[in-house]
Amino acid sequence: MSRRAGTEGQHKDPPASLIREIPRDERPRERLLRCGPQALSDAELLAILLRSGRPGASVLELARELLRQNGGLAGLLGAGGRRPGNSTGTGVRGGWAASCGLTCPRR
Repeated sequence: MSRRAGTEGQHKDPPASLIREIPRDERPRERLLRCGPQALSDAELLAILLRSGRPGASVLELARELLRQNGGLAGLLGAGGRRPGNSTGTGVRGGWAASCGLTCPRR
């Protein structure tokens, strides 16, 4: 279920940078519209749910950090009562937005 960047046949996440610095056709939302969600990495999908980064970190960097700290998408789904965004700087709103977005398909 988990998409790992750099694995055979999978899209590799763009290097850490501001979204506006990534070529337009490689940005997560544009790739989603062009290729569909199956073509995006977990970090790109999560970045779309988070919507914005924080000073000094792009939304892709925050998404990667959330995935790392929680053991991937499955770990985020199992976050339960924890606040998944506090330690990454996404804040409660961003962490819960991601958690809600990941929970919806399970219902």
